Amino acid sequence: MKTKLRPGWVLALLCAVLFFYGFYLGGVQLVISEVSREYGQNAAGMGGLVAAQHVAAVVLPVVLGALADHIGKKPVLCVFAAIFAAGCFLAGLSKSLGVYVIGAVCVGAGYSVCESVSSAVLSELDAEKGARYINLSQAMLSLGAVVSPFLVQWMQKSRHAGWRVPFLICAAAYTLLALLILLTVFPKRQTATQKDAKARTNFFAARAFRLLFFSILLYVGLENGISYFAESLFSVRLSAGELAAAAISAYWIGMTVSRMLFSAVLRDPKKTLIGCFLASAAFLLALAVSKHPTVSLVCCFAAGFSYGPIWSTLVAQATGLFPEAGAGAAGGLGFAFSAYLGGRLQSGISIVLEETHMEAAIQDADLIITGEGRLDSQTVMGKAPVGIASLAKKYNKKVIAFCGCAADDAMLCNTYGIDAYFPILQKPVSLEEAMDPAVAGQNLKKTAEQVFRLLTCSA
Repeated sequence: MKTKLRPGWVLALLCAVLFFYGFYLGGVQLVISEVSREYGQNAAGMGGLVAAQHVAAVVLPVVLGALADHIGKKPVLCVFAAIFAAGCFLAGLSKSLGVYVIGAVCVGAGYSVCESVSSAVLSELDAEKGARYINLSQAMLSLGAVVSPFLVQWMQKSRHAGWRVPFLICAAAYTLLALLILLTVFPKRQTATQKDAKARTNFFAARAFRLLFFSILLYVGLENGISYFAESLFSVRLSAGELAAAAISAYWIGMTVSRMLFSAVLRDPKKTLIGCFLASAAFLLALAVSKHPTVSLVCCFAAGFSYGPIWSTLVAQATGLFPEAGAGAAGGLGFAFSAYLGGRLQSGISIVLEETHMEAAIQDADLIITGEGRLDSQTVMGKAPVGIASLAKKYNKKVIAFCGCAADDAMLCNTYGIDAYFPILQKPVSLEEAMDPAVAGQNLKKTAEQVFRLLTCSA
């Protein structure tokens, strides 16, 4: 019995993944000072504990992006959800500082990969609704961060629970989520697309990259500076520890509101970044000099509001920095070689055509036949069928394409050299049945026979 892909279930599952990641963030931000005290750490040591969970997060998303494209996103997501759970168990049950740090590093590795891979999976669920799905998952992350401080604080007061509560809750949640991911059918891995763009010099690219890198570094520092040290600020300096949970939640509420607002009104990314960074600095300064708990609480909300648009804007700018072929979804290594080693990016199809001596074969052919699993608007962005078609048109050759299915926007392929395309499905079937090699082979044979009968008649 074959399992059918259920997009609604996949969406709900990945929203749960992001929700409990947010729950972890909000909860740990509330208890981090208590963790530091238990292990005899001062403010500097507390900063080290925070940094420990981000060590792996710096490297792994870049390295594992290509791996997820190669072996599939489901196994990567399942493994790192389990690593997240293991890290929470280690940290939550730790009796020594060393064990806690190991757990924190595992947590950082887990959440960094889970967040990035979840977004990639959601974008593949539906070509038109992908961005909406990602925004929904990020909203669930923020909701988890808003809810967690209040819930953890309530459990600490009513049940005499300690700082281990958010770790153990997330450990149990992510263990279950890893099992559910293992049992869930995910969308089939899709070939990375490439965007046409004018070449940029390494000088300007590297310069812009350094600026964006510094901006991201500054943003992450500011975000963690408030969120992780809010509890210490309100408990120690302001003598208002009962407001610590409210301060962390207010920060995340402000961020959520601004992201929703700016997503609708954002027009100038440069002015947005400058304005948000300046506002962040002003509210951070106000928070630093404030001695009134209510004013500090308002500053936490305002800081979150000013931070909100920064991350998405920076990511959008970074994505457009290197649009050259080879730096797409599966091109993380290509980007790294280009940015740091002076490598030359070249589209995959151009390499394939050159190495297979396809041009010579096309010159001698009467008809060019190509194909792809799904023809859509992304096909024209450097994929094999259009690459072959473009080369064929150089010699005025007719091109037909066979495909598993054709999207509503597949007709765009006709303007890029494909004279006609033919979906091979004979009747409505499940994705698993359509992908079965035997079924696909029979469907292709039947469709090809009818197409060539038509060509023979017209000749």
